[in-house]
This record gives sequence, C-alpha cells and structure tokens, in this order.
Amino acid sequence: MKRWAAFLFLFISINLHSQKIITGIIKDAASKQPVSASIFLNNTSIGKNTGADGTFSLKIPPGKYDIIVSSVGYETYVTPAEKIIDSSFITILLKERVKELDAITLEPFEKNGWERWGKFFT
Repeated sequence: MKRWAAFLFLFISINLHSQKIITGIIKDAASKQPVSASIFLNNTSIGKNTGADGTFSLKIPPGKYDIIVSSVGYETYVTPAEKIIDSSFITILLKERVKELDAITLEPFEKNGWERWGKFFT
C-alpha cells in the first residue's frame, strides 16, 4: 500500500510540475488601457477570454505552442510559448488594426445602358 501511495504521489507531482502557468495583462499599445481579448494556444482547445480589466491566467501543457491573442479592432498577436514561459507576469501590447477600405473603381454612366444591357438582365 505504501508503494502504491508513493507512486501515486510521484505521478501527480510530476504532472503538476510539467504544466506551466502564464499570467499577465493585455493592453492597448498606444493608450496603455486594458483590452478585453481572447487568448489561446494554437492547435489546442486551451484558451480563455480576459475580463474588462485585461488580465488572464493560462495553463500551458508540455509541448511547443504558439500563444495567440485576438480582439476586435486590433491586430492579432502571435508568439511562441517558450519565449515567455519563464516570465511570472507578462504584459501584451496590442496594436490597433489600420482601417482601410478596399479600392473603389468609378465608371462613367452609360447613357443607353438599358437598351444595350436590358436583355441580359431580363
């Protein structure tokens, strides 16, 4: 019984140490105000939404993953988890997405357009 308990304790302690926890805050790069965003590990189902204060805590299992942060109106932030896994608290700054419209082509009005194209549409 003692051997079984020792084995179980060892197995649980190894699994607990193999997962890393990353905590931090997500902020706007320009105003330094907290941003509500989604943070997740690619190719997994592990992820969370931050609150209005922008804070998060994410458990990372062993392996190589990219951390992806996305929010409406901001560029998507991607970084390897190994790069920041040794930090106890990180700050992620999101840049605003540039708002550009697609190009618009204006063509002159065709005076006899209905006579020329009317049969095509009917």
